[in-house]
Amino acid sequence: MEDPNAPDRVVMASFSIPPERTPEFESILKDTIDRWKGEAESAGLDPETSVDVIEDDGELHVRISAELDKIFTPDQTEWRAV
Repeated sequence: MEDPNAPDRVVMASFSIPPERTPEFESILKDTIDRWKGEAESAGLDPETSVDVIEDDGELHVRISAELDKIFTPDQTEWRAV
């Protein structure tokens, strides 16, 4: 079983797998995957290698590459009270 928290991947969404996979569930899952593939494409990365879905312990995890996470997530700013 693949580690959902692999160091080269970041979990962006997790879904409990319903007993019966409904069209509504599939639509939500597809929209989430498409969103991250679009972000990868906008960043100039290959969407097929930058986004994946794995199953782990009754959940589906939508993961992005560490490279896409770095591009997508801005550097944190340190704030100090003066």
